[in-house]
Amino acid sequence: MRQLLFHSDYADLSQIASENNLSYHFIKSINAPKTVELIKSLEPDLLLVFGWSQIVSKEVLGLPRFGCIGTHLALLSRNRGRHPIVWALVEGLKATGVTFFTSMRESTVVTSSGSNHALSRLKTTLNLFTKR
Repeated sequence: MRQLLFHSDYADLSQIASENNLSYHFIKSINAPKTVELIKSLEPDLLLVFGWSQIVSKEVLGLPRFGCIGTHLALLSRNRGRHPIVWALVEGLKATGVTFFTSMRESTVVTSSGSNHALSRLKTTLNLFTKR
């Protein structure tokens, strides 16, 4: 594997991709000109954003024919940003959840405040401050 700097929650899926004859690319920024050109060359119908830690630009959003579908592991608009599950526990929330969102070509930027289409509420059962 190429040595790149990744977040601590990064999972390398390149071996699985290789084993299944799927192409993959390591990128530093979803909005970098080189990455935008790569995505353009693939002519995607849809962009899926799951666990991505960068805001996706309007330019990248405009590339897929049908726009973008993504998730955020919180009930938006609360706990936007990285590590929403950890923050839900730190804040002692009684419930958290998952938000699915879509962004179409006319959107300006994909952010956690996009069009929320499905919210799923989950009971928080762990308290970080409970002594055992």
